[in-house]
Amino acid sequence: MLLFLVGCQAAATPGDGCVRASDCPSGLVCAIGRCRDGCRTSDDCGPSARCIVDPTTMVRSCSLSVDSCATHDCALGFVCRDDQCLNACGSLVGCPDRACEDGACVPLHGDSGVAPLDASVPMGVVHIAAGNRGFCATTGAGALWCWGDATAGALGDGLEMHGDCDTCASTPQQALRSPGHPLTGVTLSATQTGFTCAVVAGIVECWGNGPLGSVGAFTSLTPVQAQVSYMGEIGPIDATTMITAGTDHLCAVWGQSQTVSCWGEGPNGQLGDGAATPRTDFAITASQFASMPLAISASQHHTIVLDGSGKMHGVGINSALELGTTLPTDATTATSPDFPAARLMVTNGAHTCFVGAGDGALHCLGGDYLAVLGAPPIPDLTSCDVGMCTATPSTLNVPNGETIMALGLTDADACVATSSGAVFCVGEGAIMSTDSTTLLQVTTLTDVMALAGSDDAMCALTHGGQVLCWGSNDHGQLGRGTHDDGAFPTPVAVTIPE
Repeated sequence: MLLFLVGCQAAATPGDGCVRASDCPSGLVCAIGRCRDGCRTSDDCGPSARCIVDPTTMVRSCSLSVDSCATHDCALGFVCRDDQCLNACGSLVGCPDRACEDGACVPLHGDSGVAPLDASVPMGVVHIAAGNRGFCATTGAGALWCWGDATAGALGDGLEMHGDCDTCASTPQQALRSPGHPLTGVTLSATQTGFTCAVVAGIVECWGNGPLGSVGAFTSLTPVQAQVSYMGEIGPIDATTMITAGTDHLCAVWGQSQTVSCWGEGPNGQLGDGAATPRTDFAITASQFASMPLAISASQHHTIVLDGSGKMHGVGINSALELGTTLPTDATTATSPDFPAARLMVTNGAHTCFVGAGDGALHCLGGDYLAVLGAPPIPDLTSCDVGMCTATPSTLNVPNGETIMALGLTDADACVATSSGAVFCVGEGAIMSTDSTTLLQVTTLTDVMALAGSDDAMCALTHGGQVLCWGSNDHGQLGRGTHDDGAFPTPVAVTIPE
């Protein structure tokens, strides 16, 4: 057993510290490091409490008296407003009461003109993740549903073929613990072609054929615990708050110190340990990254972390300058370009985009698949098969001066969701009704709180827990019950059971 795991102790009560759901008695949830009462809105809490959302696990719970700026610093993802730690509205965090003011979620008690959510309505989906040609959705009840590319059983239902195509499913399939027994307690997931990992009660579990991170296990149709080497011992990746997947590697932010650890193939330095060697049996500490990052994103054979100050640090392949350096060489030592501070960051394909903390604009760099970077052709960079790469970020402003709250990328497009719930996209890929070098509104989308982009499709998650997808559907990745060639630029809702 690892030295940092919590040992046997008396049953926890509301307000006691916790690192996983099992640390709290039945009826309580573990959120923001403490056992708490669960909630849907602030009306479910006491007269002086608020319903808050854990910015990393999406768990909704009632605030406690210790959630005061006078008694401790606010947790990561929270801001201090009027002597209270309030949710900082961001790319992964919505407001359960649908009120976001000055970048913080606030209660609706006494507010007029805004109706609270009906507590009798199921929570629906609370988190979405994208792979190369598929998506996964986590429900408020802790179930995981995946659709699209089913290679090696990556959807988690133990099957590759579903009667749709050789290795795909065009409707959501529920991930199983074992045949006939659904996986429960899921809060987050990360998926790519051939494998998927889920955070189950804080612990990372993986299945498929790929970097499972479980000693001696490289192929499994059912979940196996990923392992990490920490302080000289091997044990589960616990208290996980972020997880991201590249083509053949994964990284997680976990533990009380929120350490970054990675595992999988690493020939380009993408694991962040300063080497270029594989770590397939267990995860290792990504020494190139600081603990407690604001965001982490992996794609293909590189990984980028956004630290607490808003600075980006990248390792791995850099053939399209996606790490922000001017030389197209792999980086085993983290590159830290001198960009303006960012508050959101996502990388996908051969490009990276971030939202400036100061100007609030969308900035993109790397391969010019977005048709927005404006870089001149650089013949020496042969990997830029469209002829353009740049390490200098472009700048795109959202119309009407709206605040960007979420960011999603495909291989050829970028989309943002704003504080009003609107979605704007730019690029020349399958999700666009027309190619554009400026952000265009997707007028059929409203109330959106999160985005996830695959190679050539995008899904949006609304505050009401609904998922809508658009783009390519050759592997059923739009979840609409068919698999078709061509592009479908109009978002359609995915039916996901509660």
